[in-house]
Amino acid sequence: MRLFVACNIARETKNYFRDKTDKLKRELPQGVKWVKPDNYHITLKFLGDTSQERAEELIDRLDNINLNGQFPCQFKGLSAFPARDYPRVLVSRVTQGREELVKLHNKIEKAATETGFAEEKRKFTPHLTLGRVKNKADIRMTADVLADEDFGKDLAVSDSIGSFSLMKSTLKTQGPIYQEIFSRNV
Repeated sequence: MRLFVACNIARETKNYFRDKTDKLKRELPQGVKWVKPDNYHITLKFLGDTSQERAEELIDRLDNINLNGQFPCQFKGLSAFPARDYPRVLVSRVTQGREELVKLHNKIEKAATETGFAEEKRKFTPHLTLGRVKNKADIRMTADVLADEDFGKDLAVSDSIGSFSLMKSTLKTQGPIYQEIFSRNV
């Protein structure tokens, strides 16, 4: 099973980003592969291919994780990873709720490494992935569009985070299909 841990977002937030990305699709190059609105989420930890036994052990550890309950979350702006001048992934960053998501990520990271998963070396930056840029020509064109400081500034929406989930990802030619296999309130 191909697994990851994520916070799902509200339907209203998904609809907001669906509408905003429809506008972005007209302004950005055709080489951006846009995430389907039903698949929007905040990834906390990518686990990759995982056996059923290891998944069950991880679920036991995840079931002991909590924070102090539901917390507000705000997404703001359009940004890119690894950088705006070399955009491979288009994102909206989390502003409010960032600290809580980092704490939650750290607890999940600890549970995962105790279960035998590799520790993530990159710094965790809470975000919502909107699209991926596919080739070098499109990366250059996207960077030019993103260079406009006002572009994407109107992207801002609030949500709340009340749980996290262990998700199964099944890759299909039309895109991944996600299935929740475990959920825990924060």
